[in-house]
Amino acid sequence: MYTRTESDGRYDLHYQIQDIELDSLVKMASIQFNQFTQDGNLHALKMAIESMNTAITQCQTPAMSGDSYDLAYCYRRYASIIIRDNSIENRYLLAQQALEKALLTYTKLSDHDEVQLLEKQRALHQMRKVAYELKNGQLLQQVIEALRPLAEANPSTNYIEDCNESLFHLHFAFGRFDEALAMIQEAKNCPPKNYGTVLRHEVKTHLAILQTDAITDKKSYFEQNVENNFWCIYDECKKALASFPGSEKLNKRMMKDLILLFSIRAQRSLLGINRGKRPLEYVLNQAREIFGTTSNRYYQQLSKTLRMKIESIKNTNLLPLDYPFFEEVSPPGIRINDTAIEMMSAPIAAEKSPQFFPSQETLFEASLERSCHNMNVFI
Repeated sequence: MYTRTESDGRYDLHYQIQDIELDSLVKMASIQFNQFTQDGNLHALKMAIESMNTAITQCQTPAMSGDSYDLAYCYRRYASIIIRDNSIENRYLLAQQALEKALLTYTKLSDHDEVQLLEKQRALHQMRKVAYELKNGQLLQQVIEALRPLAEANPSTNYIEDCNESLFHLHFAFGRFDEALAMIQEAKNCPPKNYGTVLRHEVKTHLAILQTDAITDKKSYFEQNVENNFWCIYDECKKALASFPGSEKLNKRMMKDLILLFSIRAQRSLLGINRGKRPLEYVLNQAREIFGTTSNRYYQQLSKTLRMKIESIKNTNLLPLDYPFFEEVSPPGIRINDTAIEMMSAPIAAEKSPQFFPSQETLFEASLERSCHNMNVFI
């Protein structure tokens, strides 16, 4: 059985448990979980997990004729709740195990099993998130291979965009840059909600390709495929943020653009373009102009993030172009030459550049400026 709900002009199907006692347990878990999401009541979260554990146990009792779909549904709901309990260290492994058991029920479905096909998609979509948390690229690949055909057959679930995003992360992380660009082009043909993210992915991919031997005229490739594309998304975000300065979403997007700008300016320096302009100085000046003051929390976070990147470069000679999504492989990055690393470790200059930071600069950022003052063109 199922219930049908309407949202934004479209209908959605939801699985409905027939057993009254079991249905009461699941509904109780939902009430307890909602209480946790509304006011952070951890006891309510623990009770929700206990209610779902009881429901799963009840589904497996001989006295209950039950339905394997009931059990699968309970496993999926249990997985969605347990991952919220930070006190359970292995919560994502427990969620993975529960979802695997749920998915076993959906191995033999026909095209007519509309509700169960939707439940399978929901379970796979949850497993996608679990794979990211476990940093398991192999698991994510298996999930997307199973989810994408179902999502394409039923686009109303809106999982296509998530599948494409995951495929991009997999292709990019494992160095399959042609496939990554193909996913980007597919996304651009059907503009997603987060179009700026897709364009940012495109810039990162071209930066990664630039590090390979396939590109001979690196300066031309850089200007045409990296800078030209980047300034389009950067200026658009900057303009939108000026109109809605309080938007957390736009501020976070601007942060990502500025972090990417740091990588772009670093690449410019390594290519010998505008060598006199240090990337760190350039980006922080841009950030101060955008956020209005160096005491702005987004500016502070950006400064801290860039400092961490600089410290990481000293140890790895690599400026990563993406997050370390998977344990199997490190993300592609810009290789920094030994001369740049050596200059990063040079003695701190005694003098200070007053025009770089305003007088109200915090001690932390003043320290950051001094540490970077005499670094080479990379910084």
